[in-house]
Amino acid sequence: MEIFAKIQKPYRWYLLNNKNVRSMLSAPPYRQKNKIFAICPYCFNPIQVILKGHTSNNFGTYYAKHLIHSPFDKVEINLPRLEHCILKKQERLLAKGAVPANIDLNDFDIAKLRKVFYSMLHVTMSGAFLRRLLVTTKKALYYTYADEYNYPFMMLLEMDYLLLNHRHLAYYPPLIDAINDKSKYFKVTSSKHEVVTKDENDEISRLYFVFDGQQIDPRSKLNF
Repeated sequence: MEIFAKIQKPYRWYLLNNKNVRSMLSAPPYRQKNKIFAICPYCFNPIQVILKGHTSNNFGTYYAKHLIHSPFDKVEINLPRLEHCILKKQERLLAKGAVPANIDLNDFDIAKLRKVFYSMLHVTMSGAFLRRLLVTTKKALYYTYADEYNYPFMMLLEMDYLLLNHRHLAYYPPLIDAINDKSKYFKVTSSKHEVVTKDENDEISRLYFVFDGQQIDPRSKLNF
């Protein structure tokens, strides 16, 4: 993993380099007993920052790994999000040889992109659907500073809604309970966590994730 985040703003990531580690992770709670910790910007779970290859002639490079026990008092391990985190195995969203600074839609690894959206939204998407989604949200390519780490979030900014009918959900109780308890026409099956209508003969009702009205934080560097 080559990026990290802080507890206060886990969605904002920084490059894992010597300058950022020294300036942002040099004091508690990030530095504890000669160990350095931070937050994963994808699953929001704790990570440990490790320096490898350090010699008298070479400073080395930093990398990070996920933890199964939290070093922070107010941050608990979220196992479902950790299980589906794309950064856990140091996977890349772009195909081998693709240049992050010059993203092309054909460069994306669809299987890994599915993992990212599953982690972010707790909803399954087919490869064919994601290929169409890449095209319909291609305006995100023109965001300044868009790269392979934040591009899925840029896609969300360009989405109006996501139809949930017959989609399978991750085991994420807040979402499942919200549908089961508050939806008049829909429920989530207990076996496969599929979103279905309560009335089997109902072919009209639709349930949506609505993204309309999203705004870019004016403090961020993202713009057209």
